[in-house]
Amino acid sequence: MLTLKQTQQLNQLLDTVNELTAGSISAWDQELAKEVQTVVAQIERATVAAHQASLVQQIAQTFDQQEQALSNPMELPLRALRHLVESGNLSETQKAQLLIQLGKTHDVLTQWEVALDQFYRALDYCQDDLPTKAEILKSIGHINSKQRDYRASNRLYRESLAIYSERQIPHQVAHIYICIGWNEFQSDNYPLAEANYHRALQIATPLEGAERLIADVNMNLAILATVRGEFETAISSYKQGVAAYLSIDDERGLAQSHYNMGLLYVDMQAWQQAGESYQKSLEYAQRQSNLHLIGHIHLSYTELALKLSDLALAHACCMHAVRSFGRMGSQSQLADAYKYAGQIQHRRRNGNNAERFFEKSIQLAQACESRLNQAEAHYEYGLMLMDKPDKDQAKTQLNEALHLFTALGAKVDTQNTQTALAQLA
Repeated sequence: MLTLKQTQQLNQLLDTVNELTAGSISAWDQELAKEVQTVVAQIERATVAAHQASLVQQIAQTFDQQEQALSNPMELPLRALRHLVESGNLSETQKAQLLIQLGKTHDVLTQWEVALDQFYRALDYCQDDLPTKAEILKSIGHINSKQRDYRASNRLYRESLAIYSERQIPHQVAHIYICIGWNEFQSDNYPLAEANYHRALQIATPLEGAERLIADVNMNLAILATVRGEFETAISSYKQGVAAYLSIDDERGLAQSHYNMGLLYVDMQAWQQAGESYQKSLEYAQRQSNLHLIGHIHLSYTELALKLSDLALAHACCMHAVRSFGRMGSQSQLADAYKYAGQIQHRRRNGNNAERFFEKSIQLAQACESRLNQAEAHYEYGLMLMDKPDKDQAKTQLNEALHLFTALGAKVDTQNTQTALAQLA
């Protein structure tokens, strides 16, 4: 098996031969050259698969086992604890604390409606205990954010922020500003997101024991820099965040940081680093039983497998992601998954199925007001339509993508879309 460098060199050699002999070799020699090129392409594909498959092959086999191992054994003790709340043997303070922990457990299991029920019941027992009330409001805000109801989430965060500010609990104040900044980022309000992150950093920097908060801010600033195409700034912020998380042994933060670094490396076309980052993230996410993140890793592995031209693995990972996000009722992530499903069908030359997936992705993205997902679906749809004789449909889709990317300030995506439109022109 040739190395990647050897196959690249062989391709360069063939390109040089083609340039030197263009128009001066016989038809028989041309056919021979085509055969050689076909063999080289097969060698290259096999070499890429051999070098890269080990980075992604585990993902399709782990998710179902992980989900089953978490969900079933937890049901019996959780049911018993819910009965304990109803037993009448606990004080109101004890009931509130138990309900809060039940809510957090169901949140981790992505059983969000059950978690919300526990949190709202806990509120009934702690109206006079303001710090506990603030904690519950923040927890409900977290779930609303995961459900992409950012307006409701920020309203609850601000109620919690008012209590923490009045009680002078600066660690929690900084944390709430990070949460509000994340919601603004998800709502595509990048300047507001950045302002909230820097406000959190300003509060956290002089505090003792604020390493996790500072790491969280760095991670979020890195995500923002990635979307803006400021890759070197993003890498620097991620490395600072990872170092801080390691210093406090925060596996949750490490899982998320490595996942986001994987996304960044994909943008930089550094495939091996991307695969390694996703694998590290998966290991930490499994230790934390973070099913929501594991679903996102599936989606990102789908993208990586597509870039490595492994359509079978891409399809398997994508279907895992569709099932996962479908159970969570997460429209934005489903929109992303359908976008990749469209790309897979396009690569398989199944245009009708691809169009249906792209249209479904756009529909879901519009419904949940996710302009970035909508823009990406329009862009991929437009690229597929470029192969058709009628270019007007491709122009329509690419112009929609360009309008959205420009409004979002996504520099790299805007440039890529402009390049595609220039090719059409």
